[in-house]
Amino acid sequence: MEGSRHEKMYLILTSYIIGFVTAFIAFGVTKTEPLTQVIVVQNEKSQTSVMPEAPVKEPTSLIFSDEGLFAITQGYKRLLSVNKSSLGASVLTTTSNSGFYTNVYEAQVSPNGEFIYYCEQLDASDDSCYPYIYRVGDDTLYPLVHDGEKYVSPIADHAVAWTSDNLLTINGYLSENEASPWELMQSEVVTTDDLLQVQ
Repeated sequence: MEGSRHEKMYLILTSYIIGFVTAFIAFGVTKTEPLTQVIVVQNEKSQTSVMPEAPVKEPTSLIFSDEGLFAITQGYKRLLSVNKSSLGASVLTTTSNSGFYTNVYEAQVSPNGEFIYYCEQLDASDDSCYPYIYRVGDDTLYPLVHDGEKYVSPIADHAVAWTSDNLLTINGYLSENEASPWELMQSEVVTTDDLLQVQ
């Protein structure tokens, strides 16, 4: 039965299937990342290679709203401290003081965008505030410490700034290192040229 009608039909059907699959592969739509063309010159020869674009890193910023102080980083909005005036009286009596403020002093982002400093005044009658540093990379909040004790800043003399090398200076104290700016040591003389002006 060589060359029968059925055999011819199977050959034609198989060739159509192979043709459709080949066309689908050749002209199919695939999802790809945006590409940037890079030309590399070596020994007077040029080679072209394609590399994926690096994602654009958005800078860290701060927003004050009626609800509280928020950090904005990589498109996420993180509540750092709640404004007590936005809460009802029954909620205020059941919450701890840390993380709830009457006023915030000197909220600032470090030059490298990795840290956020702010100081919470817990009650309007307080003459001091409690300083914290939020580390963006691991979503962790640290109180400032000096000699192993939690540091409290007097509001009247409160002066804080970041140095150009990402160290925090506050009321005559300086961060021990860039990796953990919440750990303070007695400051050496810091000139105004060393400080970044934060607007």
